[in-house]
Amino acid sequence: MAALAAAKPDLVRRGLELKRLGNELMTLLGGRAVHPVSVCVGGFWKVPRRCELLELRTQMEWALQTSIETVRFVSSLKLPEFTPNYECVALSHPRGICDE
Repeated sequence: MAALAAAKPDLVRRGLELKRLGNELMTLLGGRAVHPVSVCVGGFWKVPRRCELLELRTQMEWALQTSIETVRFVSSLKLPEFTPNYECVALSHPRGICDE
């Protein structure tokens, strides 16, 4: 992350701002950013007020356009060749679990 921040600081700033806005939206809709508590089957325990949603509108429009630009950028990256160097190990006995 530090190397990316040094090479492309604007990209990192946009990503962090998208994350912040996502947390703000989840807090508004779900009561908190992580593990929302306001969501229930069929809706919400507490519905956001219209004025609260309107406050985020401009920011969310920016976030939509920025997300599209980010997907375009990421999809243009060439993935490096990568072959992991590890050995797979079975977690069961070859004769079965209960063969004793």
